[in-house]
Amino acid sequence: MLLKRLLDFCLPRFVTEEVVFEELFYLGELESWSPACSLDEIKPGERYEKIGMVRSFKFLGMSYGCQVVGELRDYNPKA
Repeated sequence: MLLKRLLDFCLPRFVTEEVVFEELFYLGELESWSPACSLDEIKPGERYEKIGMVRSFKFLGMSYGCQVVGELRDYNPKA
């Protein structure tokens, strides 16, 4: 398990994953949507409006160059 986490941290790679998006407001109006977190990282009680696929380059635990793949769709969590 430790070796897998170490390799996951150190090896550079492209990753495509589903993430939830949060609203960004400017002067009271919806400006755009911003990636908030992966579906695996959502905590109980958190609400998000949209979900979509994001492709990014991961290296040393950080994501670089996030790009939305496809369209954003409504997020309806399963109860």
